Amino acid sequence: MRDVVYLDQIEQAEALLKPQRIEVLRQLAEPRSCTEVAAELDHTPQRVYYHVKRLVDASVASQVA
Repeated sequence: MRDVVYLDQIEQAEALLKPQRIEVLRQLAEPRSCTEVAAELDHTPQRVYYHVKRLVDASVASQVA
């Protein structure tokens, strides 16, 4: 069974329109660093950070210490 996510802001939907961000979000199901996600997806950490920043700004993901 898949988890259901309800979006209550248009910015959240806009943040998920890019397929790369959905892949990053899937990788963030467990807390990981941008470097770890980048290695898994064969991207640079900078590219992953860019997408993570957009997801955090849209309140789709949150940053943990």
